[in-house]
Amino acid sequence: MRRKIITSKQLTALDDELFGYKDVDRAIRIRREELSSNNSTDTNIGGSKSGHISKVPETLTVRFASDIRLKNLELYKETVEKLYENLTEEQREIFELRWIKADYSWKDIAQMIHVSIPTIYRKRDRILEKYDDLKGN
Repeated sequence: MRRKIITSKQLTALDDELFGYKDVDRAIRIRREELSSNNSTDTNIGGSKSGHISKVPETLTVRFASDIRLKNLELYKETVEKLYENLTEEQREIFELRWIKADYSWKDIAQMIHVSIPTIYRKRDRILEKYDDLKGN
């Protein structure tokens, strides 16, 4: 099987995209809270009941299931978690140093795991290629 060539610009974009992972749980929680808050305006000024039965759990379930932004955040989280599961121990260490625990530079990571700069970039490329494949690109 031929490996797809990924440009340095695409690698940089994938690298930047993974920085969002450490905040994805917070983003999902905030979006769920936004959808849960009752921000529909009451147009019934007369004071009588609206005539429909409100089923809050069902309404929230439909809102959560149909919200594209929430679905995208959850898919992103699921994709990155699947990536992490498929990484080797060394790749996981690199992943954590770069995108989870801290945002060390590639030079710093190379020094921490005792490899050369070209080697860390090759390792980075393998991780980002796996991520790109999981995304379906």
